[in-house]
Amino acid sequence: MVDDDEDDLLVFESVLNSLSPSTRFRAFTTGIDLLAQLSAETPDLIFLDLNMPGMNGHECLRRIRGRGMHALPVIAFSGSDFGRVIDDSFSSGATMFLTKPMSMQQLSAQLTALFVLDWTDPGTIRRAQRQGERFVPFSAI
Repeated sequence: MVDDDEDDLLVFESVLNSLSPSTRFRAFTTGIDLLAQLSAETPDLIFLDLNMPGMNGHECLRRIRGRGMHALPVIAFSGSDFGRVIDDSFSSGATMFLTKPMSMQQLSAQLTALFVLDWTDPGTIRRAQRQGERFVPFSAI
């Protein structure tokens, strides 16, 4: 997960550990740190905050895709869920857009629903986020 808000990182890690204690969690506070790590290790899934100082999530995502990592699932994770933000995320190469929840219970529901998806073909998950001409945030309901 990449997020400049350390509280968000701690909450996310806490919820993830309660749902899946065996899952290995790595936190980065900048996209630059993530990109440096990607040279040595490729994760199974990335949660990427969009609103970060310096290199924002859209630029980080474009750089990930520019490295040829098109099959790596990247979930754009943001408190801003305006249509343009969502569209820009998918244009940059996001697999999914997830709106940051208001509570740990909502995050738990989102992650529970997200982790039962079949991630062997991220393209299928990406296409499922499209409704008509627009992309929509993932919904746990």
